[in-house]
Amino acid sequence: MATATKKRKPPTSTTVRKAFKLVSASPYEVAGGIREDTVNDFLSSHWKDEGTGDGSVYRGGDRLEQLKLDYEYVIAAPGVLDLAPFTDKQFQKLYGKWVAGVPELSRFAKLPKSLNSAVAKLGTIASDPPANVRVTVPKLKLTIDTDSGASVTLNIRIKATAYVGVYNEGGRHVVRVTPIDVRLENATSVRKDIEKALAKQKVKNHSHDDCIELTNVILHIANVVLAQRIGSFITKIELPLPIELIDGVTINDADLKIVDNLLIVLASVD
Repeated sequence: MATATKKRKPPTSTTVRKAFKLVSASPYEVAGGIREDTVNDFLSSHWKDEGTGDGSVYRGGDRLEQLKLDYEYVIAAPGVLDLAPFTDKQFQKLYGKWVAGVPELSRFAKLPKSLNSAVAKLGTIASDPPANVRVTVPKLKLTIDTDSGASVTLNIRIKATAYVGVYNEGGRHVVRVTPIDVRLENATSVRKDIEKALAKQKVKNHSHDDCIELTNVILHIANVVLAQRIGSFITKIELPLPIELIDGVTINDADLKIVDNLLIVLASVD
């Protein structure tokens, strides 16, 4: 039985007018847009084509010798991207906090006191943040095996607050997502799942305090170690560039904006 194809709604007339106004006011020569649902179709196809078997980018794990445990995870469903879930003002605060915590960028997050008011009005690197997105990993299976005999399998959700931009990599322009905050969607619920799993096993030679400590260790793996791995993975994903150039024409500068459910790349060309 054939599966019905889901109808995609085109951008509304209001979105088109807003996009046209943005492009017309920009100094760039060409522009291209891609819808949020099209980006998510791409992410879904990438997940399906890659699979989750051995060697897949959607599978990973490691041995943490200092904690005496092994962990393995599988991203069991494709990621979902939301364009501009935050207002500019909301994201400015989040982005500014992130910039302040990055040594390479933090020195640009504050203005020198000696600047005159006219220059100070230009702001800092955090004053005009890039376009923001949220990436959700809706289903991730995490298995942790400890040397003490305890074993826990969790099904968790991870959300990443991020910004998106166009970058020149070796003469080729690509669209990439950079996470600034990655965490469990519901750490309290995950803690309860861990406690239930450990209680069912009744691991020998584990006191109540031992179980609390083990719960904290497993939660740390899920909320910190794994979040870092997922954040690194998201950064490596290359999203489609919605501009196709004819032979002999190249992009020499580009910018990215979001208008409602459209991701718009603006570019000047040679």
